[in-house]
Amino acid sequence: WQNYIKEEYTWNELSVNINDLDKNDISFYPNPVSDILTIKNNSQENYEIEIFDVSGKLFYNTTSKSTTFKLNISNYPKGIYFVNIIDDVKKSFKFIKNN
Repeated sequence: WQNYIKEEYTWNELSVNINDLDKNDISFYPNPVSDILTIKNNSQENYEIEIFDVSGKLFYNTTSKSTTFKLNISNYPKGIYFVNIIDDVKKSFKFIKNN
């Protein structure tokens, strides 16, 4: 008898292996943020960046190919936001804007 754990997650109705998520290593910092949000994406493809507040209002939308993207959010109201990174799949992350 051998213990077997299959790590599999469903994201956007696509089956994604946990190892595949590591290949598209995406990070953003700092969180919470007061002025400059930095997004790092190791993808070599163009990707779309969307920023929404909790009410669903779109604050920002652009396309980038840069591995390091810096966005000035100093004029955004204080609160909770969601950033979507869209390439072959959509990945969503939450950040907090303070000050």
